[in-house]
Amino acid sequence: LLLRRPPSQALESIYGSDFTASSSSSPPSFTLRLLPFSTEGEGESHVSVVLDVRLPEGYPEGAPEVGVTITKGLTDDHIPDIKGVIEESIEENLGGPSIYAVAEAVREWLLSHNSPGQDDGSMYAQMMRRQTDKKKEAEKRTEEDYEDQTGKGEITEAEKEEREVMRRRAEGTPCTLENFEAWKAKFDAEMAEKGKA
Repeated sequence: LLLRRPPSQALESIYGSDFTASSSSSPPSFTLRLLPFSTEGEGESHVSVVLDVRLPEGYPEGAPEVGVTITKGLTDDHIPDIKGVIEESIEENLGGPSIYAVAEAVREWLLSHNSPGQDDGSMYAQMMRRQTDKKKEAEKRTEEDYEDQTGKGEITEAEKEEREVMRRRAEGTPCTLENFEAWKAKFDAEMAEKGKA
């Protein structure tokens, strides 16, 4: 006989003091405080949110209700983005336990937005938010255009090759002992050829 733990017990064991169960409500409800970094040594958390979760009867077959409250470093302008992440994650995990997946998706979003000063109303902070949002939107559009073209078969081999070259340039060449030795041998040969080695 396999005994399943209630979702709230499993989440409490994962999130510890960041998990707060509501007083034996039915259906179950609880809050999760989320930071970009799950442990203290990973880095400084400039942003945080609290997810207010209410599980429906028959969970996980039914979709949970998840609200979000900003507690640090963000503005109300960020709430629609976070809700979009939550809704997408719930949809992807519908029919199975989804709260952990939702929490981790929100944590990833927080990590990508973990910069100081996003909650102040200064012109500089607003400008930096707009600049970051524009950059992310442009990257998203480029990716969507690429997917649209590849899905329709409209992308040429030259475009595929050019995109692959750009991707490799962005990633860079990993510096391994083998790569370094190959580069060094080539460099020494060029220098010897020029008479400078």
